This record gives sequence, structure tokens and C-alpha cells, in this order.
Amino acid sequence: MRPELAVEEKALRFRRSRQLRPPTSAGRVRTSFGQFGGGTCYRGTRPALTSGTGSGRGGGGGLTGGGRSTDRASTVGGRALGGAYGFRTGAAAPLGELGLDLGELTGLSRYQQARRIVDAALGPRGDVQESELRTTNASVVLWALTEEVEPTPVELTNRWVVEYVWHVWITESGSVIQRYSADGKDRVRVEQEMRAALEATVAAHALPVDRPLTTADFASAIDSALGSLRRISGSAL
Repeated sequence: MRPELAVEEKALRFRRSRQLRPPTSAGRVRTSFGQFGGGTCYRGTRPALTSGTGSGRGGGGGLTGGGRSTDRASTVGGRALGGAYGFRTGAAAPLGELGLDLGELTGLSRYQQARRIVDAALGPRGDVQESELRTTNASVVLWALTEEVEPTPVELTNRWVVEYVWHVWITESGSVIQRYSADGKDRVRVEQEMRAALEATVAAHALPVDRPLTTADFASAIDSALGSLRRISGSAL
């Protein structure tokens, strides 16, 4: 089993075993971003995730914040969700967009199915930003394939956006959260509260219901949800 899938299986079990207390308002997202020097939004003063295809990589290969792109995230996420949706609904077309065959996937284990979809959606790139996308895809695809009740397209999109923004936030704010924890605060609680705030805030627009969905439909829904979150947080997510 791939390491990221094993980790996500444990995380999935943990999340299913706990009910996180929801925040009282969407304003919690804005507060959480600002509390850690911008959280997902900034490291220093540069945006962590911008519209378009930024290339903000600094000297020494370090993450400066501008290297993430909503275009790239939406495209990769849309391909992963399209693959999961195609398998769960038996729709061959979105799987075909990834070069996958429904019949071949059917004979594999859930973990093998998830690996095929994740690999096809992202490819072999391995920098920090791509690692966040791969981890997000692995988490959401495995969840989608193992849920007893088939997730709706909107549920798939919401889950992906929450996972991705949360992972970016952890990457960008990890050192600050650690200092926060060193002062007597509970790091795990802080991370869980941020996740709960995202879950209560992210809301994808409805996807088409009169036809089978494509990877582009999911990419558009992810892009729209990220845009809404940017407006709510007052950031350049």
C-alpha cells in the first residue's frame, strides 16, 4: 500500500470516530487565517495560493508562497474527483479522460483503485505543492471509494476543497502553530478547529444534474469554491 494511502486510511478512521465541534460562524475562518500570520494565505507577505499560474519559488528551492496555482489545483482535483465519481457511478467517460478503464478497475482492491486514480490525476511530480495535491487526492478518493453511501458530486467537491486548503494551511502555518502550542495551547485542537471551520464554511455550487459529469465540471466547481473561500477570508488563497 502506498504510504499516503495508509496514512489517509488512519486519518479517515480517526475523523469518523470523532465529531468536531462546529464553529459559531464563517468568521472563524477569517480569524484563523489571521491568527497565524495569514495561515493559508501568506508566509510573510506573499500569497500562498493565487489565481492563475504563479511561479513564486525562491532561492534554495524553498516555498515562498506564490508557487501554488488555483488553476493547477482545480484541474488536478477535478481529475481526481472525476475518477472517483466515474467509478462509483459506473460512468466510463470521466475515467476515460484519465486513461482508465472501468472494467479493469473493478477487479482491483479499493486501495489499488484509489492509487490508479490518484496517479492518473496528478502524475509523477514531487515538489511541495504537488505533495499537497497528492495527499488531498489520496484522502478524498479513498474516502469516496470506501463510503457505504455514494457521495454526491457536491459532497466530493466540498471534501476536496476542505482537505486541500487545510493541508496548505498546515504547510504554511506549521512553525507558527508549533510556537503557539509551545505557549501552552493545544496544537491538535487548533488544527481541528480550523478544519471544522472550513467544513462549516466551504460550499460548492450545484453541479449539472441532467447529464453525466466530466472532470472539467468538477474542476470548475473546485475553482468556484476556492474563489468563494478567498472572498470570505479576505485573502489571496
